[in-house]
Amino acid sequence: ILKLISDRMESALTGLYGLCFTGNSICDNIVTQLGVKFVMPRTSDIIHYELAHEFPVIADDIAEYAAARNSYLHRPAVAAHMEEYDNLTSMFASLLDFMVALEKEVGKVIDLAIAEDDKQTLKYLDKFIRKLVPFTEMALGFVDYVEMNGDTPVQWMQMDSHINKFFGIKRK
Repeated sequence: ILKLISDRMESALTGLYGLCFTGNSICDNIVTQLGVKFVMPRTSDIIHYELAHEFPVIADDIAEYAAARNSYLHRPAVAAHMEEYDNLTSMFASLLDFMVALEKEVGKVIDLAIAEDDKQTLKYLDKFIRKLVPFTEMALGFVDYVEMNGDTPVQWMQMDSHINKFFGIKRK
């Protein structure tokens, strides 16, 4: 079968594909802890619907691009994320760290596309990284929101009651 991308590019795209599912796993872990341990249902909903649900969608986008180039991406195994967080500061910092690392990985694949003179994949990756910007912005927003409001149980309840307004979300 003639593939329109190299084996190295297929491998790199497979890595990004897997990282999207890793992002989903990280967010699902955060959703559960926000809802149960921190009693922050509104904040949990935002992570759930605005981030966790979006990671498989962008993973599908990568797979569809690869398929259009006659390559099949095997879904890598994704580790369960079971890290227990003691506070919101560390929770949201870890989410932001993941998003920054994901953007850096996309940058490495962009470098590979440039090195291979793969203009179609380069164009695709430019659009893809732009899709990540709002997710990284939201992760940074959570870090900033906790920094502005504090990280104690009383402050968690206050933050949760105002989180939709902070992010401009109309839900609930």
